[in-house]
Amino acid sequence: MKAANILETIGNTPHVRINRLFGDAEVWINPTDAVAIVDGSEVVVTTATGSIRATARVTDDIVAGSVSIPHGLRDQNVSVLTSGAIGTTDALSGMVTQSGFVVEISAVEISAADVSSGE
Repeated sequence: MKAANILETIGNTPHVRINRLFGDAEVWINPTDAVAIVDGSEVVVTTATGSIRATARVTDDIVAGSVSIPHGLRDQNVSVLTSGAIGTTDALSGMVTQSGFVVEISAVEISAADVSSGE
């Protein structure tokens, strides 16, 4: 398969295709890990270097203990979740580690002011 076809195939997976249509990142979470998180709710994904807001997609399509967030979205730049600091890059390639790091996911608290303003 040519590289362009591989990228086209990846870009046409439901996870990525839906996000490109609507513009918001989805974080896929296994039901086992989504203890206090409801499918479709807003969450904050946090690492030691940053955080982003995303929509929770609670699904058995992701293995327990892992999450998946697409990259390449303008408003939810997942690069803020990673670091290029010495000791945090891949030893062989020198590239920023983009998988296998700890994240914390928490539900976004909705205040009474948010509800009354329609947010």
